[in-house]
Amino acid sequence: MNQPLLFSRKPATRYRAFSLIEVVVSLGIVSFCLINLLALSVLGLEAMSNASQQSGASNCLQQISTTLQNAVPNSSGAYQATYGLTNFSWSLNGQTNTTTLSNLSVDGLPSTNVPDQRLIAHVEIDSPTNANLPGSALVSVAWPNRAKWNTTTKSWSNAQGSVSCYVIFLPGQ
Repeated sequence: MNQPLLFSRKPATRYRAFSLIEVVVSLGIVSFCLINLLALSVLGLEAMSNASQQSGASNCLQQISTTLQNAVPNSSGAYQATYGLTNFSWSLNGQTNTTTLSNLSVDGLPSTNVPDQRLIAHVEIDSPTNANLPGSALVSVAWPNRAKWNTTTKSWSNAQGSVSCYVIFLPGQ
């Protein structure tokens, strides 16, 4: 015979939950991933800034090369830059003429707007002895514009980066 139930038992319901240790471990993993993601984004921004400066320095190299090639003789017989960068000249004396172009923007031209003044250039022109011979120039552009050119080592100090090239030119041709 069936025995009467004195107690009515409900089956125990089990709630499935995360333990405190599981929550702490998962928060640690998420924090680690977010910190690494942040670090990678900072590195990406630095690389993008460096690429922008390098591109601007290449623009400056192009501007200076074009300026050297398009220079024309002035009334005193010296060659005067007339295209783009008009603030330097050199004579046909077979000597080295040195010019520093400061406050250059990334488009390769001097700027009066202070935030745009990011680059500085150093130009050493080995001028020929007459107008029929080619000249050569060492052109170096560095960033930021507070960098200093060392004439002994022919390199920049206090620069985050620089680009340099030699240019052979026949002015006015």
